[in-house]
Amino acid sequence: MGGSLPARTTRVVGFGAAAGFVHPVTGYSVAASLRAATRVANEIVQQLSRGTAGTDLSLAVWGAVWPKHSVRARGWHDMGLAVLSALPPRLIGGFFDAFFELPQAQWSAYLRIDSEPAEVRAAMLGVFRRVDMPTRLALVAQPAALVRALGAR
Repeated sequence: MGGSLPARTTRVVGFGAAAGFVHPVTGYSVAASLRAATRVANEIVQQLSRGTAGTDLSLAVWGAVWPKHSVRARGWHDMGLAVLSALPPRLIGGFFDAFFELPQAQWSAYLRIDSEPAEVRAAMLGVFRRVDMPTRLALVAQPAALVRALGAR
């Protein structure tokens, strides 16, 4: 969980857990794979009907497996994992209390790997607003994770 996405340049394009569809925080993967299956299959059919092959085919399919918005959302999820992993144990209960105080639509969007990046950020900001000051300070103590999230492409 929380590992890197597969390289775009590989000739064999993974799908599901093999493609990194495991949510970095929750470990869930099956539902996202099922939601992506039609999109990826359609891209394969379209590319093969055009005669696309080799690296060009792999790149096109990789883009269907990981559309840009999903790569960006994954960057924010990876940041969430880094920040949560670094929280002192005494702050974790309050963090999760704040998370589940969010409206259900907001926290459930965070728990999906295929949410829009703005939905992931909104959930993160909602938690930040609800936690106490010691937890806020701990959350902002991971600037490298923020830089990586901002650079996710």
